[in-house]
Amino acid sequence: MAGRRRRTSPPSPASRHRCRRRARGADGQDCGTAAAREGPVTAPNAVVPVLLLAHGTRDDAGRAELRALRLAVQRHRPGGVRVGVIEYPDVELRPAFAALADAAGEARDHGVDEVRVVPLLLFPAGHAQEDLRIVIRGGRLLHPDLRLRCVPLLRPSPALLEAAMTRLRDAETEAGCAGDAVLVVGRGSTCAHANARLARLVGTALQQRTGLPVTSAFASLAPPTVADGIRALAAAGAAHIVVLPYLLNDGRIARRIGTAARDAGRERGTRVTVASHLGLHPAVVAYVRARADGIRGIELPAVPSNGATQPAGRPGVAFTRRTHRRPIVVAGTASGCGKTTVTLGLLAALRARGLRVQPFKAGPDYIDPLHHTAVAGRISRNLDGVLCDPRALPALSGRAMAGADVAVVEGVLGLFDGRLAGAGGPRCSQGGDAGSTAEVARLLDAAVLLVVDAARSARSTAAVTLGFARFDPRVRVAGVILNRVGSDRHLAAARGAIEETTGIPVLGALPLDPGLTLPDRYLGLVPPQERPHPPRWAASLADAVSRHIDLDAVLRLAGGDGPQALPGHDPFAIAPRPPRGRIAVARDAAFSFQYQDALDLLAAWGAELVPFSPLGDTSPPAGCGAILLGGGFPERFAARLAANTAMRAAIAAAARRGVAVIGECGGAMYLSRSLTTEDGERHPMCGLLPWGVTMDRTRRALGYRTLTALRDSPLLAAGATVMGHEFHWSAADAPPDPGHAAYRVAEMANTPEGHASRSLLASYVHLHLCGLPDAARRLVETAAKVAAPSAAVLSV
Repeated sequence: MAGRRRRTSPPSPASRHRCRRRARGADGQDCGTAAAREGPVTAPNAVVPVLLLAHGTRDDAGRAELRALRLAVQRHRPGGVRVGVIEYPDVELRPAFAALADAAGEARDHGVDEVRVVPLLLFPAGHAQEDLRIVIRGGRLLHPDLRLRCVPLLRPSPALLEAAMTRLRDAETEAGCAGDAVLVVGRGSTCAHANARLARLVGTALQQRTGLPVTSAFASLAPPTVADGIRALAAAGAAHIVVLPYLLNDGRIARRIGTAARDAGRERGTRVTVASHLGLHPAVVAYVRARADGIRGIELPAVPSNGATQPAGRPGVAFTRRTHRRPIVVAGTASGCGKTTVTLGLLAALRARGLRVQPFKAGPDYIDPLHHTAVAGRISRNLDGVLCDPRALPALSGRAMAGADVAVVEGVLGLFDGRLAGAGGPRCSQGGDAGSTAEVARLLDAAVLLVVDAARSARSTAAVTLGFARFDPRVRVAGVILNRVGSDRHLAAARGAIEETTGIPVLGALPLDPGLTLPDRYLGLVPPQERPHPPRWAASLADAVSRHIDLDAVLRLAGGDGPQALPGHDPFAIAPRPPRGRIAVARDAAFSFQYQDALDLLAAWGAELVPFSPLGDTSPPAGCGAILLGGGFPERFAARLAANTAMRAAIAAAARRGVAVIGECGGAMYLSRSLTTEDGERHPMCGLLPWGVTMDRTRRALGYRTLTALRDSPLLAAGATVMGHEFHWSAADAPPDPGHAAYRVAEMANTPEGHASRSLLASYVHLHLCGLPDAARRLVETAAKVAAPSAAVLSV
């Protein structure tokens, strides 16, 4: 207070006790008494470097979350923010003492005498009692000229409990019905006091908020186990248990909890839904940011909601659904204008803000969604009005958006380009926009961000924008992003022309920067499973987008309600099925092409999906009634696939025992007699088809296909007409056997294609199970009928 004399008399014993408590963390750990002894605490808005002290993880997703949290906390702070880890450092997440030294150097450079340490720890267990104490005491010895102020641990505050409740609601929303019990699972510790806090503080609070029975369990180091918790709740009569991993970060422990919970649910015949961990929920980010700013109490961020509705199965308890915000569609004037760069940049930048971003891809492409998933941390999904009934797209998108704060859809080709006119078939709409980005935007009532390549034009970009804005009044072009802008003068000329001519705002412009793009080849970008993103690439892209694009204006476009499912057009509007068949899913660098909604639909019909690797495993998982081999790039790994003779023999032996085998594109190549690469090397494959395949140096096929099934298969009945898509640079070295051909292809003058029987389907054409109403059910039933150890093999 101005004018007041500072007290200089010795403090009373009571005040000394209060000082000691302030110098310790919220749970009693010694966080460095120097911060309490040596003068006043630096004001929250000063340039105080912040060290976020985390346990650390070996998991890429967990590391990405820590980087995103750092960026979110750094936003609008004058002082720097760093992450130091106790274990498992990498290039960006440095060891605790190294990160502390960087923060100390920054403090000295700015004339600040304090470094603020924010422990990203939930309980006063070993890391808080030992490692944190070592860091603070060691840091005080290494940097005696600075005060190290350690703020309290992340207690079960209203912010964290709000995040936990949102995760529970989102899980129930995605499951389609409310749970009747909750199992909250912690990491686990050898410290009994820390373990007890999970049930006493978190479990009790959740029980009060949900009105449900809540019990606790631990992933390791302490009883009860996850399986014990599931069994106890099931024995008490719970029919649907929602499992909440009370963890800050994604990673192996989170996945271990999910696997253990699902296994225990199958064992008991109890439905189990696994919620997301706390992660980058806005309340968590706001809480950590407040800690970094030295603030103890904060207002919770508002969670958008369209009110409380009452799901079946929980009378008297409100069930709040998150409002689906209007999706943002990133469209282009043509292929190659920068849609993917802008989309990935928006995903990275919005995630860095602490938002949960749901990515989508318009059209049938498999590769772009893999990059979306790697950047956003949520599985990207395809929206295709040709492969699927276009009336189902609102339901599919709305389901995926449950729990997300905003959705970003990357378009395909140019805004109005889709299935070529005159192609015919049951999914070619009269409006001529079937399969286009415009169709997706129209069906979702989405706001369109038009990406315009300005590399060789300025004022002419206004003419381009005007044409796109007026071409179809049903499509709302709400903003423009200019790409490959050369200078501020260039931007000013283009922006002025566009806004003056069209009235559409230019929301940003990306400079010409080759470092923001990713390598590509014959089918598109190189998948991240084969070539991971360079270190700090996503962070650099997020930073570029944050600097050059008005993210607040972009988010304002997403205001309003999102897509509403049309009655009778939701593939997932089916009664829950108990587990009744295991399907092994190939997931590795050679086979990474999957439509996530198709996998989810199999699970909804009762399939248990088990991942495996044809590259690294010696056989498919035991007890599976089907094997799903995804498309991909087997030609890039032909030598390794050929060398894994055990896997090839296991699949061939299963087929000879009469199990169902389905092969699609890359999977069909693997199931063929041999694969010859571009350099002429021939590699033996599984030998289930009477032909081999050879890679070409030019594209052999591209486009949607109208197929008529010529005979029964594990997916289709003879006579069924379905839509598919093919895109490949290889060809079979012999024509299909007319007596075993799988399909008749309308676009190819009804020529035969593929190979089929009651237990075999092999084809270059990709199908989407959400566009085949009975195919998912048929496959799961087939898998359930196949007795273990036999295995039905599905390759798509």
